[in-house]
Amino acid sequence: NIENNGFTVHIGYAENVLFYDSGTDTSVKYSPIAPSFTNNIFDGYSSDRSTICAHITGCIEFVFRDNRFLNMAIGTIGSLRVVRLYSNDFGPFDASGNQLAYIQGVCSGNVINGTFDYALEIDGYSYLATSTWTSSFQMRILVEGNNIEGTGHGIKMNEVQDTKIIGNFVSVTESPIYIERRSSFVNVSNNTLKSTAGGYNDTVIYSAWDAGSEYFTFNNNRVTASPASQYIFQRSVPMTWFVCSENNFFFDGDIASCRPFVLTLAGKAWITDNAFNIEVDPTNVSIFVLTGSGSDASVNIEGNQVLAASGTGASTIRFAAILDFKDVNIHNNNTGGSIDIEDIDRVYITNNTMIMPSSNAVRAISCSNDSYAAIATVQIHGNYIVSASATTTQCVAIVSNNDAALNATSKVTMNYISCNSSAAPLSQLDEGELGVIGNTIINAGAGGTTPTVTGSATLVNF
Repeated sequence: NIENNGFTVHIGYAENVLFYDSGTDTSVKYSPIAPSFTNNIFDGYSSDRSTICAHITGCIEFVFRDNRFLNMAIGTIGSLRVVRLYSNDFGPFDASGNQLAYIQGVCSGNVINGTFDYALEIDGYSYLATSTWTSSFQMRILVEGNNIEGTGHGIKMNEVQDTKIIGNFVSVTESPIYIERRSSFVNVSNNTLKSTAGGYNDTVIYSAWDAGSEYFTFNNNRVTASPASQYIFQRSVPMTWFVCSENNFFFDGDIASCRPFVLTLAGKAWITDNAFNIEVDPTNVSIFVLTGSGSDASVNIEGNQVLAASGTGASTIRFAAILDFKDVNIHNNNTGGSIDIEDIDRVYITNNTMIMPSSNAVRAISCSNDSYAAIATVQIHGNYIVSASATTTQCVAIVSNNDAALNATSKVTMNYISCNSSAAPLSQLDEGELGVIGNTIINAGAGGTTPTVTGSATLVNF
């Protein structure tokens, strides 16, 4: 137990406090069991050569609580990880030298400020460990109620499973959450996360997870992006089972082509009940740019609200661009912009409110299955769509497969569509069958108010 001490962080010390088996005899391994490190104060005024201030390595059932790391500072040599919770190079072991499949501990109520590379790192990457550890990498660590503020990254997770990041305040210049390698069953909830200078690679939640990552939960957080931010999440490697709900996103990014969410998703994904506050005037924004991975990938986007600033930039906000999923359900959102769907097996767009921004030059809803060599079902029902600006394209359009024999009926029913278009406001293009009933269509442009079809497509009034 180390409690109620004061430390000066000395120049030239790699680790100022170290729990670690540093022996080179790999036949004998052990881990510190149940250490307690509480209510200590670190003064980092001279920490320019430290690489790790507190290094808790391979510890089983540890408590790391209510410590203060003040005035941290990186000098000209190396980088500083203020607190590192590490699984050990060989993985954790019990007192008899048996390798364990988990690390368990609590890291709560700590204060970290100053300049650092990472304020807090949870690192399960044990590159010399046997499969007992590397196949499990269970970092069963609760990171709760910490206060982190300064220059650098906030909380880094590297090869972790069963880690919970709950109720922390993180305000840093780079990425408040930084994810690397595999990430499984990670829960990030009830945090206040802020990037003041754009984040790493312009990304607020830096998401460098590897293949095999799964079950990521991101709930009830407040996330603020600076004007320099391009993304909140951005990763092309699939995450299997992704849950993002009840968050408030304040996206100040005024970089052209901002993309709050650019993700590849596998399995099931739920993105529900989030609020997106687009506070400045960016151009060419898409809230969601999502790509499916595998024939079983499905996404449910429901109950989200987009609140966009007025002006020329807001005119090009798009709600969603979605590609290559098995199922897509977009329900009961206030979109603030258009929905663009491509090559999806089953699409359901229902009960959304779509007040299109001024000077809009794209369709409110576009479903294209040109490259999808299978039957594609599209159902668009009960939406309230208003597009006041003059356009030369359809307000709602379904572009079907090139093979007419593979097209099921598109059902467009009980929608309110108000536009100012020189084209038909509702149309099925090329092939397939457009079935309509109960739509209210108002068009101030020359395209009229009658649903139309082109090519070999046919129109059916139910």
